[in-house]
Amino acid sequence: MRKQMRFGSLAAMLGCAALIFLLVACKGEPEKQAQKKPTDQQPTTKRRGLKTEIPAGKGINLAPYAKAIASSAHRSGGFGPDNVKVEGDAAWATDKGGAENIGQWIQLSWDFPVVVHQVELEDRPGDIDHVAGGHLLFSDNGTSVSVGELPDDGSPLKVDFDPRTIQWICFVIDKVGPNTLCAGLRKFRVFGEKADAPSSHPLPMRNGLR
Repeated sequence: MRKQMRFGSLAAMLGCAALIFLLVACKGEPEKQAQKKPTDQQPTTKRRGLKTEIPAGKGINLAPYAKAIASSAHRSGGFGPDNVKVEGDAAWATDKGGAENIGQWIQLSWDFPVVVHQVELEDRPGDIDHVAGGHLLFSDNGTSVSVGELPDDGSPLKVDFDPRTIQWICFVIDKVGPNTLCAGLRKFRVFGEKADAPSSHPLPMRNGLR
């Protein structure tokens, strides 16, 4: 009970990795589930497609202006988290297999507050690797939105939600297809605009350090 009372205030101070750990701890999941928390490893991939100046207007894809990190990236190289921000066939893939993909995550963060209202998620197309469900986490006190099964052909799944002011957003994999080897995303688009007022929420944590 004491953990649950403190959760709201702590969540606003933590980034995606620590927040998922708190969610698992507060729900009292079995030990084997608690072990499937995000790691503190930074994928060893170069940053791609980072833009700095957001144009005026609403409904802009904010992903190219974000910094991307993930719980893991496939060790063969070329599957880093920055791939989800740029158009094309490049994708992010975990370095896990089968059920170990559950709990893997990818986070986009900005150095300034943004107002977001919609995301588009694209699965890695193919007959093997498949994300069958997940959820979005936001930096506004740890709110979340459930995400259903992603189309297996790589077409975008649109997820709408009430506008919220954030500095990071995180997609967490909750379910994968039975034949999945390395789950991931081809694209992670986030639509909105730069916020007019400063955010009351701190910057996200990166690798356990703010």
